[in-house]
This record gives sequence, C-alpha cells and structure tokens, in this order.
Amino acid sequence: MTIDEAREQIKRLEDYIEMVEGYVPETFEQHAIKLYVLHEHVARVAKMLNELGFRIGKRKVIGTDVLDILRAKPTDELHELAVKLFKLNKKMVKGRVKMEIMKNYADLLCIIDIVKAEIEMLEVDKEYWIGKNEHLPFSSIGVAKYGLDVASQRTDRLNGRIASLEQKLEHYQAIEKEIRENV
Repeated sequence: MTIDEAREQIKRLEDYIEMVEGYVPETFEQHAIKLYVLHEHVARVAKMLNELGFRIGKRKVIGTDVLDILRAKPTDELHELAVKLFKLNKKMVKGRVKMEIMKNYADLLCIIDIVKAEIEMLEVDKEYWIGKNEHLPFSSIGVAKYGLDVASQRTDRLNGRIASLEQKLEHYQAIEKEIRENV
C-alpha cells in the first residue's frame, strides 16, 4: 500500500467515524440503524432497543423488526451503510454455512466409512462363530472351543447388530445422497 492509498483509506475511515458519531437518532428506526452500524448483529440490536425502552405496540422488539428496517429502502446515508453491512454480513454467514455443511458432509462420509468397517469386523466375528462353509454351518473355531449353544447365541447377537448397523448405513447414505444432489 502506498502512502497516498493509506491517506485515502484513513480519510474514508475518518469520514465513517464522523458520520456514525455525528448521527443523532430521533426515531425507533434511526436508533435501530445506528445500533446495527455499531454492532452488526440483529439480535443484539433488538435486545439493546428493548433495553432503551422501545416497543412495537405492547410487545418487545424482536430481530425481525430490525430486519424489516434493514430490508427497507434506505432513508439516509447511515441507513444505506447499514443495508450494505447487513448484505455483506449475510453473504459471509452463507459462506460459513456452506463451509459448515461441507465440514458436516466430510464428517458424514467418515461416519459412513466407520459403519462399513464395523459391519466388516462383525462379519469376521460371525465367521469365527458360524464358520465359512455355507453347507456346514457351525463348523467353526468358536463352536469347537465354546460349544454350539454359545456359538448360536453369539451369532444371533452379531446378526442383530449387523442388521442395526445396515439400517444406520442406509440412513447415512440417504443423507449423503441428498446433500450431494442438493448442495
């Protein structure tokens, strides 16, 4: 940045400070505008307006009331600035939301991989108890070591757990497909 550019930026900042500090709000809307320019947070502005004693009819001010002012056609220079700041903040929030969706999507893909790995591990455990041979079930290490009763109970539990994980996997994969198609 050159010295001239720095001076120009300082001048713009001084003008900004002068405009905000010199703005004397007289109406509810003007108070909302000035507070938004100072704080850039709709809910915080609504809370501050309530603390100042403002009401909409008999009810407290809510964020939607502040949003309505920010969405209205600007009535003065500070209102124009508030609208610009609001639009800029809205774009930034959308960007953060998209990043959060992408982070959650990546987490979802990890969960899907973990559930698949769990199912594979349980299938290996099931082989230990039931055996690999489809024609001779329960000809396995688990049966030889612990007996048929224990092997069949363990196999039933494993089958239940595998079925449960497969349902979860279907659910997660449906969510993943929906995100992939809509984002």
